[in-house]
Amino acid sequence: MDPRASEARGDAEALFAYCKSRGLDFNARKAAGGHRLFELLDQGLPEWDFLLLTALQVDRRSRLYKRFEELGAALYVGPERDRYGKISRESLLEFINQRLKQAGKTLEPRAREMILTRSGDNLRGLDQELEKLFLYAGDRPTISGQDVDAVFVDQGEGWIFDLTRAVGERDPAAALAHLARLIAQGEHPLRLLATLAGEIRKLLAARQLIEGELRAVWQRGMSYPQFQQRVLQQGAPVLTGNPYADYRCFERADHFTVSELHSTMEGIFDADLRLKSSGSDPRLVMERLVLGMCLRSHPEGTADLRVAR
Repeated sequence: MDPRASEARGDAEALFAYCKSRGLDFNARKAAGGHRLFELLDQGLPEWDFLLLTALQVDRRSRLYKRFEELGAALYVGPERDRYGKISRESLLEFINQRLKQAGKTLEPRAREMILTRSGDNLRGLDQELEKLFLYAGDRPTISGQDVDAVFVDQGEGWIFDLTRAVGERDPAAALAHLARLIAQGEHPLRLLATLAGEIRKLLAARQLIEGELRAVWQRGMSYPQFQQRVLQQGAPVLTGNPYADYRCFERADHFTVSELHSTMEGIFDADLRLKSSGSDPRLVMERLVLGMCLRSHPEGTADLRVAR
């Protein structure tokens, strides 16, 4: 046996014996306040040993983590996360920009948003997908949305946003394809329905602004820099938490009328009722809804999006 391995095993056994002599059983599950690690930290380790704990993700609000901080024994080296435990958008952007600089590449705005929505909580996985993207782009200095769509594997919930974008662009073939993929992945129809409802509400708000107070400044086909200068007041987004997401939302809203969007919401309410209270095939209900959302209005100006019974 390697002498170093034998020495390490001896140290571990000595620490185990020490903990056992103090009545510390780390297999016993207790509430955070009664965690046995608190006892170990209060009693202290023997002078001849040390304790090192690592974790891929840790709740820094917990009493145990704060206790380590009080002792000056906590070192957080992970990215900043939001209140839901997800890596913050700013941290993801910083990581992505560093990798772009190293590779000598730039991203189109749409490609950047696609990467952000498809990025999960695993930076190692994100790094691998970015490397694939760089290889796919080859000598081209700028990476497009088509490049991302071709090779970047969704690590978050990006396919849901692909569905809402296809619906917003009234592309029935793409919308049905994304819907089929999501259902095959096990996404619950009611969750998809809620996401679609949120998208339509944003489109309705954007469309009402286009026909109201922004009538004089919004122009179909305007560029993103023009949108920033003419539409956004002091650069602050008006619909979402991101100016570019606002721009894309206004673009999609321009494909609809207010009456169409109201009719779409009625179709969503009807589909919700069908999914919850009947024996209809959930996939068929969603397919009919999505197809109806993508179709143009009837000649009289209203679109009947109610699910066929």
